[in-house]
Amino acid sequence: IDYTGRFDRLAVDDIQALRVTADEIAAARAACDQAALEEVALGGGCFQNALLLHAVRRHLEAAGIGVLTPRALGPNDGAVSYGQAVVAAARLHD
Repeated sequence: IDYTGRFDRLAVDDIQALRVTADEIAAARAACDQAALEEVALGGGCFQNALLLHAVRRHLEAAGIGVLTPRALGPNDGAVSYGQAVVAAARLHD
């Protein structure tokens, strides 16, 4: 088996993944700072990536921002939709 060039590509992919993670961390922190949030819920399909979830959570918590993550439902769009339905139902009963 010829592995020539495969490790070079892996290194490039890893660097790109780290850049994306750093961008996500910066975006999450900026959004929290702009809205003066003390606590934030992380959801959506990107947080199915455990490494991204861990990195964002670690940085936000280090900044003193509380982080909520899904337990009973996954972080993907289905759970986001479920949450929207719960809020809508609660507003109908008010």
